[in-house]
Amino acid sequence: MNPSTQNSSASLRADGQTVSFGQRKVWDNERDLPDVVRLLDREYKDVIPFADIQSRMMEWNFIPREHIVEACDTLKSLCDSQGNISLHILLDQLTGFPEASEKDDMDANIDTLEAYKIFDHNNKGCIDLEGLRKISNELGEELDDETLTGMLNLATQDVFRKQQNIVSRDDFFSLVKSKVLN
Repeated sequence: MNPSTQNSSASLRADGQTVSFGQRKVWDNERDLPDVVRLLDREYKDVIPFADIQSRMMEWNFIPREHIVEACDTLKSLCDSQGNISLHILLDQLTGFPEASEKDDMDANIDTLEAYKIFDHNNKGCIDLEGLRKISNELGEELDDETLTGMLNLATQDVFRKQQNIVSRDDFFSLVKSKVLN
């Protein structure tokens, strides 16, 4: 979503490497946003008093005051009975993406294991040229052995496994995780 095409002038959203507040860019590196938000948590309780958020936002002179008031109205509804807002809720609101939980990680690992089992169709404990060829043919891809071997070599950093043209389960998990994070 392009920040300049957003409907709500007070919405807080992230897009790629930019966090936008209405139509203005607030933060240029989304990965650092949790650290920036945690700076507001002066007592390390994983909650921030709403008054602190509001006063800090008012200090940001590059954002029009009316946008801050609208955003604060949205955030106020997310506060608990003591007038605090959870760091997790605030981050979800700012980025538009909930933080990953342990359950999400476990589900992702189960999904990755299921995908791995598809490639390791003979239960050899590794993905080999034969397994990769079978999958590529089933998908209608006509790839030569040189291309498939290159794919296997890219998926592992281990010299021995490169020579054997195999990918271990750990290699597969690392590859999937690195692609998901990038």
